[in-house]
Amino acid sequence: MPHVTVEYSSNLSTLDVPWVLYKLNQCLVDLDIFQESDIKTRAYRADPFLIGLQDEAVEHAFFAVRVEMLSGRERAVKVQVGQALLRTLEVLRIGLPEVTTQLTVQVQEIEPEIYFKSYTTGD
Repeated sequence: MPHVTVEYSSNLSTLDVPWVLYKLNQCLVDLDIFQESDIKTRAYRADPFLIGLQDEAVEHAFFAVRVEMLSGRERAVKVQVGQALLRTLEVLRIGLPEVTTQLTVQVQEIEPEIYFKSYTTGD
């Protein structure tokens, strides 16, 4: 834990997504809250997408990060994680010059009693 899921609008076509994912993971590692091997990050391109009633590739874009972690952490830790990730996105200057891009980070808890996992070696 945590699981990080990114959704971004397809008009961010020049975005180097693997690099952004790396920078998000680096941010989480630097917080010294999570073990590096526990951070699992993935991204999904939203295509098609619609913001309001605008045509999809006109003036607006989005880059949304959802962080899921097991419940039990103090609220201050969740705030720290959310703010640090948002700052990272701002520093990376996600977006295009001609497009207003909304950056969001949402931190959610997973109840450990209803979270299940297993490990396999692929044998």
